[in-house]
Amino acid sequence: MYINATAQMVIPSDWDRVYFKVAYVEPIINPTTPGDSHPKSPGEPPVVYLDAHTLYICSEHEGYTLVLKDADETEVFSTYVPVNTYTVVLPSSLSGIYTLELSDDTYMYSGEIEL
Repeated sequence: MYINATAQMVIPSDWDRVYFKVAYVEPIINPTTPGDSHPKSPGEPPVVYLDAHTLYICSEHEGYTLVLKDADETEVFSTYVPVNTYTVVLPSSLSGIYTLELSDDTYMYSGEIEL
């Protein structure tokens, strides 16, 4: 007998949810489909929470490039988040409001965080 079970992460009420805007990174080209071959709907943004300087990615993913930009759009931190990695610790030296970008081969998700 097999039993399907899924674990659900319990999110503490003091964690901040990060809300994302979605943009295409580059066109998806399917040579067998005539015309524009972009998906018909935007990608589902990842579910991400912030607790102090730790990001919790609560969505399955194939890997993201993570970039933090300051108010001047200057990149202050970047890293690759491999598949099956759901926690990212940001540098404790950063404080203020930043733009958080998560991108894969198709989409870029951007949202604002405060450290």
